[in-house]
Amino acid sequence: MLYTDGLVESRTRDLTLGVEWLLAGIPGLLAAADLGTAWDKLVDELTHGRHDDDIALIHVRHRGEDGA
Repeated sequence: MLYTDGLVESRTRDLTLGVEWLLAGIPGLLAAADLGTAWDKLVDELTHGRHDDDIALIHVRHRGEDGA
């Protein structure tokens, strides 16, 4: 996972707190049936639908040879 600081930091939120919130939200993604929707929801929760900086998030999921 790669992301820009705009996802976890804002003028009203400390970077450390934002990273903690992001890390706390990741376990919930593991059970999601639709990862795209789950990531969108997490981004919305982290930003409250507003941001004062650019936001980029790249998530790569590697599947083994057996497709799992």
